[in-house]
Amino acid sequence: TQLSISVPSGVTTGPITVVNPTGSFTTTSNFLASGPIISDFSPTLAGPGTNVVINGANFTSGTLVLKFNTNTATFTPTSDTQINAKVPAGATTGPLVATIGTTSFTTSSNFTVIGNAPAITDCSPTAGVRGTLVTIHGKNFINPTAVSFNGTNAIFLTPTDTGTIQAYVPGNATSGPLRVTSAAGTGTNTFNFYIQPRIDTFTPTNGIVGATFTINGRNFTNALAVTVGGISYPFSDMATQLVVTVPSNAFTGTLVVTTPEGPIISPSNFTILPKIYSFSPTIGQTNTVVTIDGTSLFNVTSVKFGNGASAVPFVVGTNEIQVVVPFGAATGPLQITTPSGTDTSTNTFTFTTPSELVLTQTIAPPTVPLGQTVIYTLFLTNEGPSINTGVFITNGVPGGLTFVSASSTMGTCTFSNGVVTNTIGVMTNNTSATLTIVATAYFQGAFTNTAYARANEPDLNIDNNFTSGIVFIVSSDQRSLTVTKQANQKMVLSWPDSSVNFILQSSTNLSSPTNWVTVSPGPNTNGAVNYYTNDLSLKYKFFRLINQ
Repeated sequence: TQLSISVPSGVTTGPITVVNPTGSFTTTSNFLASGPIISDFSPTLAGPGTNVVINGANFTSGTLVLKFNTNTATFTPTSDTQINAKVPAGATTGPLVATIGTTSFTTSSNFTVIGNAPAITDCSPTAGVRGTLVTIHGKNFINPTAVSFNGTNAIFLTPTDTGTIQAYVPGNATSGPLRVTSAAGTGTNTFNFYIQPRIDTFTPTNGIVGATFTINGRNFTNALAVTVGGISYPFSDMATQLVVTVPSNAFTGTLVVTTPEGPIISPSNFTILPKIYSFSPTIGQTNTVVTIDGTSLFNVTSVKFGNGASAVPFVVGTNEIQVVVPFGAATGPLQITTPSGTDTSTNTFTFTTPSELVLTQTIAPPTVPLGQTVIYTLFLTNEGPSINTGVFITNGVPGGLTFVSASSTMGTCTFSNGVVTNTIGVMTNNTSATLTIVATAYFQGAFTNTAYARANEPDLNIDNNFTSGIVFIVSSDQRSLTVTKQANQKMVLSWPDSSVNFILQSSTNLSSPTNWVTVSPGPNTNGAVNYYTNDLSLKYKFFRLINQ
């Protein structure tokens, strides 16, 4: 049943309307607005005592106080929306202020107070080149002594009335305010008269994205735009200088500066240079695809690798290109070339050539009982002469063993589907890597372990990239001698046949490690058993089985 509202600024006397989702209601009586509003006034400049018509609202809603800047004026209301006021003595240029009670309204534009000195209201045209005849409107153009364009005196015509004077734009004029001077003083307009701009120089004459350059000249006041090849460039302006920043979408083209008077076109182009920020990979051989990141790369015609061997990009964009390393490249920086210029990278591309990888392996122990551990040690050396990339070793764990672990002195190791892969990556010349694989023997037999090494670069001798070795997994019985004494001073030594080609040796002196000799004639085989008969009447002997 009750609604409290705040009276908005600028409200005028009239009914109140309330609206809700079901409808609206408007009062039959008016709300009396107490705040004065000034919409316009005429004239906008005059001397003390001059009558000024002020239009607005709410002038009769209370006791009105009107001031010209800070000086109180007398006035006569003609209605709630209009009053006639006299410019008070001592008034100064400034806004009009209307106050009723505690509510005030201040105009956004100034009222210009003049005496007998000239006053300028406008001119036509508002811009021009030297020699243009400009008509200046205002007051008190009585016996003028000078007309100037931003401080430069101009030739003017004798005025035919006190409110109009004509003058020619002088040859060395610059953009700025107009002034009319007489014996009573000088009148200056509040707006600029714009002179055609001029470009003297710009430096530097080329640049990369993000760089700045400076345009020197005249009449750049309130410049509207700077473009190169139709692309807008951000800038900060002064009357005689513009500091311009090269945008990301820039390309070489004609330099144009546009001001309120119009455009000025430079006779020479501003050149956009390419720039390399990074490239990947930083190492590779012939036919490696290299991605180059930078700016203004859209018209790169060639990329040089180190010694000058060049290639044409096969993918070209504004900020990225791709190129294949050409035959004959060498280690060194990259250099890109466009019709506008070149740029050289700060870092180096390393060019790789065929090298020699040598892979060897050891197996310890070469013969192992069931359930025991076997260690494969693979030793890879890059003998040069070049760095190798994409280096890896693969080793398929033999079927009779269970994989336990793998480790390497370079790179990372993975195990999948029975294969250990040691990913090394980049391997400089004259360096080595050791891959250690641990497995457990679980099935009897002779099992071959094979491994090979590869790199992105061709190998000088591919045969050295491959290695193989055999591990013998035997039971305790298969590596044990059984001794049986027979009649007639005979003794039979026997052992089961296995995948290991055991050799039977004898010795008569265990104190001498080199005293072992292979028995001759050798043992016989009867089915799955090897046997050897020894004559006990001879000198005593010691026997052993050895895997050679």
